[in-house]
Amino acid sequence: MLTLALDTTSRTMSVALLQDDQLVAELFADAGKQHAETLLPAIAHVLDEAGYVARDIDLFACATGPGSFTGVRVGLSTAKGLARAFERSLVGVSSLEALAMNGILSPLVICPMLDARRSEVYTALYRPDPDGFLELVDEERAVKPLEFLENLEDDILFMGDGAEVYEATIRDVLKERANFAGSLSNRVRASSVGRIGLKKSRGGDIITPLEVMPRYLRPSYVGR
Repeated sequence: MLTLALDTTSRTMSVALLQDDQLVAELFADAGKQHAETLLPAIAHVLDEAGYVARDIDLFACATGPGSFTGVRVGLSTAKGLARAFERSLVGVSSLEALAMNGILSPLVICPMLDARRSEVYTALYRPDPDGFLELVDEERAVKPLEFLENLEDDILFMGDGAEVYEATIRDVLKERANFAGSLSNRVRASSVGRIGLKKSRGGDIITPLEVMPRYLRPSYVGR
């Protein structure tokens, strides 16, 4: 199965193409706030480099947030349009779960953390499962960092731009229990979106493209 996966939930946009579980191509680009101008050319580039066209895609997977409200809308509307145009399935994937996949080889509890602005972060807690994916152990939420950190008891592996922004606070609260994945693990990979999407598709977690909804976790603000 050929899967095209998209992530536009942050300023670093990502597009990936997977043949079954194998990564064929992946592109990262600093889109800033110009996702609408850069996404379709990025998709075309990835497909062209791999020798495919859009009608060859069997499954579309898209990160549905949380993240930049504008980025989420652009990515999801593009994915919905392509899925409907070629009569293919579309699977929505949490950007936090996709980010947490960067720590899948760690034995620690994984905490993806995205900067939500307004002195909040988007975050959740996951554990690796025996199948090479993740189990959600604490719900996704938008929360003040200190409020979230004060309730943590385990050794934690942090990743994401929120972990970068609040690293000093995290270290101050958790001390030696705080671990950081490093800068290369702080961005969502579209390849992880694709792998999670393919797993959901194989498990029958399929709805119509129009039913795939954004995961904002808090009310949208114009221009965000």
